Amino acid sequence: MKSKPEVNFYTNIIPPYRQALFNSLSQEVDLQVHSASHSEAHRGWSDFSAQRDFELLEHRLPRLLIRETYFYFPKLSWLKNRNCDAVVVGGWEQPANWILILLSILRKQRFYIFYESTENDATYSRSSLVYFVKKMIFRIVDGVITTGESSSENVKSLGVACNKIHQGFNAIDSEWWSSKNKSRKHKSSELGTRYIYVGQLIRRKRIDVLIESYSQISRDIDSLLIVGDGPLEQELKSLSENLNSLGKIEFRNSINSETLRSVYLEQDVLILPSDFEVWGMVALEALACELSLILSVSCGVTPELKNFSNVLVFRSKDELEMSLVEARTLKPDPELNNFFQDKSIEHFSKLIASLCTPNGENCDEY
Repeated sequence: MKSKPEVNFYTNIIPPYRQALFNSLSQEVDLQVHSASHSEAHRGWSDFSAQRDFELLEHRLPRLLIRETYFYFPKLSWLKNRNCDAVVVGGWEQPANWILILLSILRKQRFYIFYESTENDATYSRSSLVYFVKKMIFRIVDGVITTGESSSENVKSLGVACNKIHQGFNAIDSEWWSSKNKSRKHKSSELGTRYIYVGQLIRRKRIDVLIESYSQISRDIDSLLIVGDGPLEQELKSLSENLNSLGKIEFRNSINSETLRSVYLEQDVLILPSDFEVWGMVALEALACELSLILSVSCGVTPELKNFSNVLVFRSKDELEMSLVEARTLKPDPELNNFFQDKSIEHFSKLIASLCTPNGENCDEY
């Protein structure tokens, strides 16, 4: 008799923040993770040597880059039948997964889609063939694991029954991120306000809007650190030089989680100005490290965080400029500890494990 349910999880890549969930999930199930690739464009992650408590199979699937997004195509190793109690897949739109979904249905394996996207992420109309295919896929699977209120509402709009939607929270390992907070360098009148952006240097992130807004409100004691890689690096550096901002603007290439945690402890405010953002894990990381946040209304994580006293939400460039000024006086919200305990990565992994247990009772939300 098996001691744990066996689960196969299929994903494009494994970013560092997802390893924490897989490690936690592996305490509940016998987990095998299948990744389509080792890395993707403009994602300078380097935590691949981190401890893994799960089995990882890298398939290096053939892929095609379209509008800054990779589409993966199947090969035999990806589709090979593996006896398991449940299959979980992230990325319904991947050609590699369409056949995987079909085969899982034919094999009578329990099948779930891990879904993070919100309605703001849609790049196609509701009358398109793509939307029709999406609705069909979501209605035939056993269930959809969502990562918050916005992604759940998006799934409901596809006509998926409520009892097939299982809402968790796209959690981080908050204990690890907050473990060095006692060494935090707090802001002072001499240091000014230290702003930071972390992410890809691509158009939809609207870093140009951040730089322009910062140049309007910055003082000579302020600073803005931009951490990430991408095709707009030189363009953004030129913009920074041309604006002659009073405050310093510095660029740094992508760094691993250990280094990023240390960097957070030297900053005060994280800004996520994206035109759209599926979630925004860096917002949770920064919040755990006692930074204040300025979030675009279009970030998936925004509805979950907007009520905290040290989180500001903006809709326009003018509102961003006002938020940059207001953020100078913000302090950590005392309710954050309770929030991270309630929205823990352990709760999320238990939700997924409960769905994958043979003849087990499904939990609607953790």
